[in-house]
Amino acid sequence: MVAGPRGLQLQSIDQMWRFAQCLAMSGMAPKGMEKVETLVVALEMGAELGLPPMAAVQNIAVINGRPSLWGDAMLALCRGSGFFDEAAFEEVIRDGEASCTVRRLPHGKPITRTFGMDDAKRASLTSKSGPWGQYPKRMLQMRARSWALRDAFADALRGIASAEEQQGIIDVEAKPTLTSLEGLTRKLVETRPDDGNVGAMNPKQPAGDAAAEAPPEEPDATPPAGAEGEKRVAAGAVEMSELADRYTAEAETAGTIKACDELDRLVASDPGINTAQLRVIREAIEARRQQIRARRHGKQQGQGEMFDG
Repeated sequence: MVAGPRGLQLQSIDQMWRFAQCLAMSGMAPKGMEKVETLVVALEMGAELGLPPMAAVQNIAVINGRPSLWGDAMLALCRGSGFFDEAAFEEVIRDGEASCTVRRLPHGKPITRTFGMDDAKRASLTSKSGPWGQYPKRMLQMRARSWALRDAFADALRGIASAEEQQGIIDVEAKPTLTSLEGLTRKLVETRPDDGNVGAMNPKQPAGDAAAEAPPEEPDATPPAGAEGEKRVAAGAVEMSELADRYTAEAETAGTIKACDELDRLVASDPGINTAQLRVIREAIEARRQQIRARRHGKQQGQGEMFDG
């Protein structure tokens, strides 16, 4: 990891993972990007676009499950491409309509795109609470700018859309089906970086050689005490989806610490689980860890008493 004039230069997936872990634990990750995996994807996308690590995290937004760029960052990337004609650049907001004109050097023709309140109404943008009702002129400006920049500088932007545009799109986020849960578990365990290089995602999980040298765990067949009712009470006002309930049930019946750790990693990377559901599921996982540890400790004490006798 090298510190350059534009901040840290991440040169491998391990370095990205470590940086993302630090950022996630610092509490400075933007809303919707609290997971280490999401931050790693944002860092990689930023690297492809030419953004330094912190600029990537601050300017890439995940909306409806798709990465996007805030309008000011799109303009900055196009200006830094070396093909942006400053003399031709013009933005006008007048009579409920915004227009943006850009030109690509050296021989491109001026490209003008417009977006007005009539367009916003047809797209049902003004009927929603949020930025279109609070500062419509700015939203018109960003929408016109996005269209002009994407048409003129598709190579510099790699086809990425603006965050302001993505906010107006109906959420069609894909969620994994219950039948694919086991496959996702195996894939995550097989493809994630080595714990010995980048550290464990879960601070309570043993890392590196210590985990490798641990003796094989004996599956815990002890049924969880009042698990189903207690977890529903703990969930409180949290609305648990079918997928979240499936994770919770797996947590309550996990037989080993390792199974708990693998489930913890899987649920943290699942886009179908929101922050509130993640908290409830992780509480169930930790409770099961404590049950397994308590049972193991009780066995060890019993063996010691037998030998003492």
